[in-house]
Amino acid sequence: MYKNSGDWIRLFWEFSVRSRLGHFGQHLNLQLEEHGGPLRVLRVGETESLVSALLPEWLVTPACDHVPLDGLMAVYDEVSTFAGVVPWDKTFRPGLSVSLRARAGPALAQALPGMRVYVSTRRRKMGKTLAFVDVQMRLGEGGGEEV
Repeated sequence: MYKNSGDWIRLFWEFSVRSRLGHFGQHLNLQLEEHGGPLRVLRVGETESLVSALLPEWLVTPACDHVPLDGLMAVYDEVSTFAGVVPWDKTFRPGLSVSLRARAGPALAQALPGMRVYVSTRRRKMGKTLAFVDVQMRLGEGGGEEV
């Protein structure tokens, strides 16, 4: 059986790969490495998780030579939900995002397709109907500069 919340995260992603209703994270290429994707669940603790993923090629638009902020928000929304909110909820509910807010850091212009990003999710408050988390995204191996 699954011994820790990191195992639960793998369970959810494995379920999504087999789901007939569509694949969670498929368009953002958020599939676990063991299923042919680039997603790595590095750590899931009681209040913080760390996941790394590659930014998909299609996130770049003709008007921009780097991945735009809304593309990065899509990645961190899905990762923070399934590697943060789900394991911390008593009934493992993914829910939905009610409000997202992002601030672009100095490294946004360096966010290129194919680059590995590190998404850190920190639990602030978990209630019966709402959860509040803080998310940080960093570029490069070892979680370099904040995006």
